[in-house]
Amino acid sequence: MEHNIATYILAGGKSRRMGTDKGLIHLNEKPMVSYMLNLCEEIGYSPILVANEEEYTALGYPVIKDLIPDLGPMGGLHTALEHNEATYVLLFSCDMPFIPKEAIFKLVEAAKGQSIIVSEFMKDINPLFALYHTHLKQQVKNNITNGQLKMKDFIIHSEHVKIDMEDLVLHTPLHFSNINTPEDLEKSRKLWEK
Repeated sequence: MEHNIATYILAGGKSRRMGTDKGLIHLNEKPMVSYMLNLCEEIGYSPILVANEEEYTALGYPVIKDLIPDLGPMGGLHTALEHNEATYVLLFSCDMPFIPKEAIFKLVEAAKGQSIIVSEFMKDINPLFALYHTHLKQQVKNNITNGQLKMKDFIIHSEHVKIDMEDLVLHTPLHFSNINTPEDLEKSRKLWEK
């Protein structure tokens, strides 16, 4: 089923565990977020960055700021849903540089009008690699108003379908891992060296 899809990458902000802005950390001599940007371009999607830091404008892609700051990923989803008129928002985190393009195709092919199509790896869903139908705008606003900001809870209490990605892991589980800590970053750098 063909859908109009708008692509957003959540970037910026101080990661507590990393101690700095993850998207701009260099991995193999490039900012981490650039891997997601390049992946989107490779498959013909035009990514938009949701980031509050001016440094992201230097990457040459459209950047929008959170409509409501300091709400974490739920605020980023709210901003993305309000920013466009597409059928779906494809939402990425900036810290997953190893996602294979086949994983995106798998998500998109599963979209048949459901509210949320979310990736799943090792029985765990990843709200920051998912498709969100734009009819969720009001539901997201309600969650924000009520202080319910946990993305996994939002998905569990919404109509959703989980798409298992385990068959796409080629050599490493890092394909579907977020880089959250300096230790994760070091593992990722070693992977690039192989």
